[in-house]
Amino acid sequence: MIDMTIKIGMCVQYSISDMNDIHEGTIKNIERCEFGEKYGEAVSSAELASNDCEYTIVFDNNKWCYGEQIISIIK
Repeated sequence: MIDMTIKIGMCVQYSISDMNDIHEGTIKNIERCEFGEKYGEAVSSAELASNDCEYTIVFDNNKWCYGEQIISIIK
């Protein structure tokens, strides 16, 4: 898992299935979830290196991914 902190409003790159399927999106919502779950508690930021939970990220284009699918922050 990548070691970075993401926040609502940041633009990031993420991959849905493999590194050949890379997308960009602005984070609209972050939810801290139990492992294996899609829904959880809304938070304003997430430390992606955390091993105690998963995160679901929703983008302004209504696409979503898990925190482990975030590749990089776009500056």
